[in-house]
Amino acid sequence: MSDTLPPTVAPDIDPVLLMRVHPAAESMTEAEAAAIAQGEATAAAGAEQQASQQEPGKPPEKPEPQPISKPVNKDVPYLSQTGSVLNCTMGNWTGDPDSYAYAWTINGNAAGGNAATYAVQAGDIGGTATCVVTATNSEGSTAAPPSNAVTIA
Repeated sequence: MSDTLPPTVAPDIDPVLLMRVHPAAESMTEAEAAAIAQGEATAAAGAEQQASQQEPGKPPEKPEPQPISKPVNKDVPYLSQTGSVLNCTMGNWTGDPDSYAYAWTINGNAAGGNAATYAVQAGDIGGTATCVVTATNSEGSTAAPPSNAVTIA
């Protein structure tokens, strides 16, 4: 038989809460349990104080917006062909672009419109296509390097 007594826990500490906060609560002394409970009370008081500094009915303050810069291309657009349609991705950008323009070339000559897809014409077959994507935001526009070249089938 063991002569040790089971650990005691302060009677005003919720044992279920204490088990959530500290899994070793079963083997804690009263002083250890009280220290953990004091830490919880201090954290709650800090949150309460922060909430009391906010004016009633006033929305929480938002952090200062980061300055916007012209878009910067991180990944070059990718060109592929599906059936008689060429598809150009926009690539990846920083600077939060809000619009993209697509410029198509076939054999180095401008072709097509301003969309992410291009419908292949009979005279395009056998030619080499690329696309250039230009991203725009409130600070300006930036063109990405040309996409990979695709031989039109």
